[in-house]
Amino acid sequence: MRSIITALLVFFLVITSVHAAYLKDIPQTVIQPNGDLLHCYASGDEFFNYLHDQNGFTIIQNDEGYYMYAIYERDKIVPSQFVAGSVDPSAKGLQPNVIISNEEYQARRAAWFNFEDIPRALTPNRNHGTLNNLVVFIRFSDETDIPTPFSTVDNMFNNQTPGFNSMINYFETTSYGQLLVPSTFYPEPDGNLILSYQDEHPRSYFMPYHAITNPNGYMNDDQRTDREHTLLRKAIQHIADMVPEDLNLDYNGDGRVDNVCFVVKGNTTAWSTLLWPHRWALYTSPSVYIHNKRVYDYNFMLEGAPGYFNTAVLSHEMQHTLGFPDFYHYNHNSSPCGTWDIMESNPNPPQQSGAYAKWKYGNWLEYPTEIQPGNEYTLNSVGNGTGIVSYKIPTTDPQQFFVLEYRNSSDPFENFGYGNVAGMLIYRINTRWNGNAGFNNSSVFDEVFIFRPGGGDYPSSNGTLSMAHFGQGGRNEFNLATNPKPTLTNGAMISNFSIDNITLDGDKISFSYRITQFYGVTFHRNGGIAGSMAMQVFEVDIAQNLSKNNFKFPGRDFLGWALTPEGDIEYTDSQSIIIDKDIDLYAVWSPVGINKNEKTNVVFSIQPNPATRYFEIIFPSSDFNSGEITAQIYDVRGLLLKTEQLYPENTQIDISTFAKGFYIVKVGKEAKKLIVK
Repeated sequence: MRSIITALLVFFLVITSVHAAYLKDIPQTVIQPNGDLLHCYASGDEFFNYLHDQNGFTIIQNDEGYYMYAIYERDKIVPSQFVAGSVDPSAKGLQPNVIISNEEYQARRAAWFNFEDIPRALTPNRNHGTLNNLVVFIRFSDETDIPTPFSTVDNMFNNQTPGFNSMINYFETTSYGQLLVPSTFYPEPDGNLILSYQDEHPRSYFMPYHAITNPNGYMNDDQRTDREHTLLRKAIQHIADMVPEDLNLDYNGDGRVDNVCFVVKGNTTAWSTLLWPHRWALYTSPSVYIHNKRVYDYNFMLEGAPGYFNTAVLSHEMQHTLGFPDFYHYNHNSSPCGTWDIMESNPNPPQQSGAYAKWKYGNWLEYPTEIQPGNEYTLNSVGNGTGIVSYKIPTTDPQQFFVLEYRNSSDPFENFGYGNVAGMLIYRINTRWNGNAGFNNSSVFDEVFIFRPGGGDYPSSNGTLSMAHFGQGGRNEFNLATNPKPTLTNGAMISNFSIDNITLDGDKISFSYRITQFYGVTFHRNGGIAGSMAMQVFEVDIAQNLSKNNFKFPGRDFLGWALTPEGDIEYTDSQSIIIDKDIDLYAVWSPVGINKNEKTNVVFSIQPNPATRYFEIIFPSSDFNSGEITAQIYDVRGLLLKTEQLYPENTQIDISTFAKGFYIVKVGKEAKKLIVK
């Protein structure tokens, strides 16, 4: 039976092309075999979705039909001995987020490229014109009419009132008027009552098999596909003659109905692929037609799913029909784009896609204009769409480049979820991939990655995507000395350019692009046993202060920085320097036994300090007894250079033969630092 339970995790046919929005924390209520109610959540997409509690502990059914907390058994997800909701899973040592491996998930998604999909060549007319979307309502044999008022659904699809959150307004806005997506509904509603095709099978027939709780369900992927496609074929056959013959269903002339949106009554069902929103294709035989046009591309939606049957998810799925890939990662521990792009995240009202995706997948913008260094540039916002809205900067890798664009939450359908924001996004394009497929702990598969503060060790850390926009909050530079830094997919840094003077000016943003060079200063403890110091970046010919030392070496004092482990001191802490190459600096410590913090009854000072030819040791009269005091001078490595007997009438020491640098003067157990210049 465990093999059957594991089979419930398999949601993707190896020859299919499916896309969907990632949904998170959809409330679910399931019934245990003893009648207890379990309130939990469902998250995922059509490749993998699962039940979990509010803290992310995965829930799965056991052989008896009870919903249990899940554990790993080798590479399988199996039920534990603990009934979900009856114990604190963390107290029992259980692991949250028990889900399929990233490699398995990627394999499911990779199968998209083995599927003969509609050609997506960037032709001049692609995604231009009027795409008549058909909406077909479905319910099952054990269900009554769909309760949602038709006016609610019609507004979601078709309300063209300026500013209204509808799918038709979204595509008219995001395409800059180049694509209109009106929807018609079948069966036609009866006033405000939605009429629907009612299938001969109950809802359970379209859910995964379980010997106890759902013996009527499908048992494998082939059966799941057959049941879904048979359901949709019958629904099309039911409504085909209702569609007017003069309605243009094939605006691009490929012989296929442009898109059908099947809206099924009810909520999502976790541990299921079928009853989950997705975009797919009716590729199996027999083919089904409306007025001699084959039904192929379709979106599958659930009318009763709270939080996802809305304009944002409808628009996300429709962009899949238009050729856009997903930009999110399966495990969601890392985020390439955050809520800056509808193809990763779906706040409602939705946001638009970035300029590069609009060019490549939407055919609504020109290719980003490549710019030359040494000039100032101005951008209009992507949401506005007039004039120049994106620029390209090449990198050392011919398949990777940076794109600069201006995004403004005041533009229509630019709801980023970060408050009122406006600024420049800088993102990396890697043309090796189409969409963002996640990562396998060594390689990142991001076509689009938005730079953000704190994202230096991405994908291990997400950084702060809410602060990705430049031009607000004093963030007006992007170079090797800033956070974030310009990097390639493999983490290699780009050290020879700078974007700066990023300035917001009403509905435009301006900036300077120049070629420069940055060098790094790497700090070494050189014997210190605590503390850490990050590399410090210097722009060529620009003076700046060295970072203040935070290394620790108990029993010794920090004296300065040397260029080699045994070298002379070259720089003091916080000294202003200019460098013209990468350098390493090594901490220099006082020799053993002459720490200035050691307490003694000898008190003295040095004058002058810094000194050139000589210096004098000054004692309070009460501390000096003739013939009893000796001064010793050491270099920074602890080598004794000179011993001098001191007398009341002469406490001057000749250092005319000493090289410039730092020295230690020791009297008794007291030590002072001497600078010779």
